Amino acid sequence: CPFLTEEGCCIPKKKPECCKDFPYTNQENRMESLFGMFSLLPICPVLYEIYEQLKKDYGFTYEK
Repeated sequence: CPFLTEEGCCIPKKKPECCKDFPYTNQENRMESLFGMFSLLPICPVLYEIYEQLKKDYGFTYEK
């Protein structure tokens, strides 16, 4: 995003709707597509927390 700086959004009062709605977890069927979340985990703390909670809720463990 050209308006995103290290301090955050430089146009917070004029954000486009797509930015205001990000990460779109409030939209119908959004959480059904977990694969769509994976690419956003490194940049979105909200999705990261949701993902971590889902792992706990469903007993996810990683095995090599």
